[in-house]
Amino acid sequence: RVCPPFCQICSILGVCDYLSKRKSFIMTQETVVVMGATGRMGQDIVIRLIKSGKYQVRALTRNADGKSAKALSELVSKQCSEHPGRLQLQSCDPKDAASLKSAFEGAEYIWAMTTNDFGTREVEYNASMQLARIAQDSSSLKYLLYSTLPNTLEISNGKYDVGHCTEKARAFAEMCKMDLPVIGISPGNFATNVFKEEHGGFFSLKKDGDKFIMSLPMDGDVPIPTTVAGPDVAATIKHVLEDPEKYRHKAIVVFSERVTPNEIASRIGPEVQFQRLPEEIAGKAMPEEIHLMFKFFNEFPGWADASDAIGAFVQPPDELKKQFTPLDDFFKNNRDKIF
Repeated sequence: RVCPPFCQICSILGVCDYLSKRKSFIMTQETVVVMGATGRMGQDIVIRLIKSGKYQVRALTRNADGKSAKALSELVSKQCSEHPGRLQLQSCDPKDAASLKSAFEGAEYIWAMTTNDFGTREVEYNASMQLARIAQDSSSLKYLLYSTLPNTLEISNGKYDVGHCTEKARAFAEMCKMDLPVIGISPGNFATNVFKEEHGGFFSLKKDGDKFIMSLPMDGDVPIPTTVAGPDVAATIKHVLEDPEKYRHKAIVVFSERVTPNEIASRIGPEVQFQRLPEEIAGKAMPEEIHLMFKFFNEFPGWADASDAIGAFVQPPDELKKQFTPLDDFFKNNRDKIF
């Protein structure tokens, strides 16, 4: 007999155990906590994990009853209809210890991400270490997956200190020293940076006659590891969870290609040209940290190279890179957001 997915009548009458078996199956699945679940990247991660059919997802948001949470719930219902009941929305203040402890309780895996809106670089570092200590105290934890970035201060021998990069890298290094079962996920340059509404528009193309000018404070022939961050990070997390021990105390760099600004411009379209943004203009046109970050990219293009050191970067394997969004497809499908 085949019963409808949500039939309860037979089980209530005691003539069918379909529902009880389904509940038992869901209860035995491992739980993945996703911080920042209602953001653009978080949504992609939630959808990817639920679609795999392997996990329950506990999606953390500041307000589980808010518009963003409801939008995520509707998106999951629409795109993951074959896997009902896998999403749990939970309110969480990422800077509050009690809130984090409740959010992490009983979960086997945690995707942890801190952002610039946490406050100063020290606040972000302290928030990262607080969640690490709470995760370490969890009896159910198998692995913490932490969103990290390159230690620009160390790589540049003290020349460039990009705060949010350095503090994330410092926190990840400390987590490794704690012998926490942790894996770093380090996204490359976001391909979405060229969107006209992104970052207040200071990366957006500028019309110049019949051409569009793309400007960055770096040379046009320097390769940058670049990613379509949401779907690529989501694919990376799913890949890492299949064999987490392989990546313990390593940070996998997420990028589909190393592309130069000249190549990015030409691949967006023949009407786009790259011009280096003069330093005196860059210093006024964009936040200091972003300006420093591109100066770092320009002088240290090998920042994402692999190493055997604890906490060091590893490259995404070929079988994973095949799952990443091709940049040509991304630019082609998002022209309305670029121009």
